[in-house]
Amino acid sequence: MNKITYFLIIFLLFNACQTTTTTEKVVDDAKPATSVALAQSAAIKAIKEVGNLSGDTAVFDRPAKGYIVVYAPVLNDDYIFDHNLHIAGMYTYFEQEKGEKVETILIGKDDEGVFNDFLKNAQSTHKDAFSELTFIHDKDSILIQSLKLDTTHLDHGGVAVAYDKTGKELFQETEYKCQGEKLQRMYQHFYPRNLSLPKTAYEIKVGQKIPPELTKYFADYMGKQNVLMTFYPAPLSHSCSIQMRTLGQFALENMETKDLKVIAVSIGSLQQVEAWQLHQPIKGLEMRADSTGAVSNAFNSLLKDEYGVIYSDRTVFLIDKQGVVQYINQDYDVRADLDVLENEIQKL
Repeated sequence: MNKITYFLIIFLLFNACQTTTTTEKVVDDAKPATSVALAQSAAIKAIKEVGNLSGDTAVFDRPAKGYIVVYAPVLNDDYIFDHNLHIAGMYTYFEQEKGEKVETILIGKDDEGVFNDFLKNAQSTHKDAFSELTFIHDKDSILIQSLKLDTTHLDHGGVAVAYDKTGKELFQETEYKCQGEKLQRMYQHFYPRNLSLPKTAYEIKVGQKIPPELTKYFADYMGKQNVLMTFYPAPLSHSCSIQMRTLGQFALENMETKDLKVIAVSIGSLQQVEAWQLHQPIKGLEMRADSTGAVSNAFNSLLKDEYGVIYSDRTVFLIDKQGVVQYINQDYDVRADLDVLENEIQKL
């Protein structure tokens, strides 16, 4: 074998190896992609098969940024699942975003009469939102299994599932009652909040004057009224609405006798705060939108949880007319701490 023949054989063998390797790589990449695509669309296929769509019936006919599917245990008991708050929240947080949207779907399994009454109420109470959200009657409870929902707590709370644009499940939130923390997790997955704020160089202590850096946030009331500053995770939230109602009642009851002013702050947007005031008017409170997080951060009330979700922590600061801090609760429980807070207000 001469040298020319030898090198020709080597050249041909080399090209053959390269072609085989490239082909194998394409095949290896293609197989998982095909199976993943099929798995990702399973949830959407299951929902389509059930049908019974109301509201936005063309939800799957256009590209989406993702999907939020909420399976409600009941639609006629606001304590278990406040559907009015849910509709207002989904519409404000997701359906009103510009560009490619996150589509929201509410599934109910009540009997036909209850579900139809719910639809009539939703259509008359939430005229703008009704045509944007999708409502599905899962009368035979088929989707509980098809969507592989965690039903551990379904008797006293809903299940919220976030999907990407292909229908691939991202995560589930059980015991879902429109809580602010869970609502923020879903919202910020699709619309991340990147807040870079400096750590405060001061401490807020009971019995001491409020740090001068903070007086600007309630300067209009200094020397005139006692101020209760309260922070909460999200507008249009079930647990936050309980917090606002109780503190609003405190404000009304103590407005004259204790010169009490209550200011409620959240990193929610102005649009979200205004929507909450529209759908759930709460008297006695001054509601502020802290979209930059600056106020929450200044009061050491900005929290970042294990999922990277940023929201205003549930905290309370009671400051008297002289600017002295009389009470702080850095982990305010809407029900458990109510009596303690009321007693502190009475001491003013």
